[in-house]
This record gives sequence, structure tokens and C-alpha cells, in this order.
Amino acid sequence: MLTLGQTLASGLKISKKKFHFDVDLCLQELINCTYVSGAVFAKLRLKDGGSFVVLSRRGEVVNHSVKWDQESKFSCKMYATNTGELEPCICKVSLRKETKGGRTYKKLGYVKINLAEYAGAGVMQRKYLLESYNEHKQKTDNSILKVRIQLRLTSGDSLFKAPKAKIWEIGEVEDEGIQADLRSQQQNLISGNTRMSTASTISAFSMGSSSCNSLRQGG
Repeated sequence: MLTLGQTLASGLKISKKKFHFDVDLCLQELINCTYVSGAVFAKLRLKDGGSFVVLSRRGEVVNHSVKWDQESKFSCKMYATNTGELEPCICKVSLRKETKGGRTYKKLGYVKINLAEYAGAGVMQRKYLLESYNEHKQKTDNSILKVRIQLRLTSGDSLFKAPKAKIWEIGEVEDEGIQADLRSQQQNLISGNTRMSTASTISAFSMGSSSCNSLRQGG
């Protein structure tokens, strides 16, 4: 027999709107890598709204960068709060470097991508600063992961509000060139967040297909 608290919690969950999305996540490249050689790969794991785990192919470090341009497709489930805003749906990307001839690996860092930020936005390209696995270390280095993401609604009401995208602290990055690049991205994020707050609901899924084709053709 359910307690009063369990009944209330169950009722609250049932009352939340549920959405299903198909996700296209393209792992593009890692830039400003501290290593000059070696093989780097990524492990993608969906932490909310489903079960999905995949390892990327190995990419060689060339000129302090690693290129994959590898696309993963999966589905996820999200819920909306009583304000209509989507709750976080995290996909964790862990970067690892092969050691001992590929018999083992070293974890370089990770990023947490909130897929809810991309709902209704068509094709988006973003850059994420790697976070350290060492909790006593604020950051690993200036390594940045570039991704391209598109979400398509497959089930649920097309009226919802995506959460505001995270704005980085520029002081986390030491390289001035990368700082300028991040400032440019932040201005785009601020503009996007302003548009989302002005229009409380978003249903922009029709624009995704044509945008994705143009991005792929442009390389």
C-alpha cells in the first residue's frame, strides 16, 4: 500500500507533460588538445530519459586537435515543469586517450550536454570546455569539444519552452583566441535565449531538415 507521500509523488509525475525526441548528435572535433600525438576516443552516455551508450572511433591527434565527424542517433524522453519548461536531459561525453598501445586509456575530461536546450532549435553547433575528473582541479586545460545537435519531436505537445543555454565564465579559459571565440558563441546564446523568453513556446521542428542538409553540404 502506497504512503501519502508516494501517492503525491506519483500523481505529480503523472501530471507532468511527457515528450519524446529523436536526437542526432554529431561529435565533430576536439581542439586545443594539450597532446601532440596519440589516439583519442569518446564515450557518449545518456544519463536521463533513456538508455544509450556508444564509443566513438579512435581519432589521431594532429596539430593539437582530433577530428571525428561521427554522428550518433538515439531517442530520449523529457518532462516539462508546470511552467512548460523542459527539465534537464543530460548526455555525458567522456574523452579518453589510449595508453599502453591501446590496452588501456586515460580519462582526459568530460562535458555534460543538456539536450533540452536544443529542443525546437533546429540544427545547432556548440563548443564545450572540458571539465576535469579531478574534483579538486577546477579545469583540465583549454581543450574544447565541438558538437552539432538536432532534436526532432516524435511524441507530445509541440508547445513547450526550452531552458536557457549555459553561459560560460570567460575567465575559465586562458587562451585569448579561444576567449574571443567563446565570447562570440555567448552572444549568439544570449540572443537565442532572448528569443526564447519572448516567445514562451517553441515549435520550430520544420526548419531542422533543411538546416541540417545545408550544414552537411557546407562540411
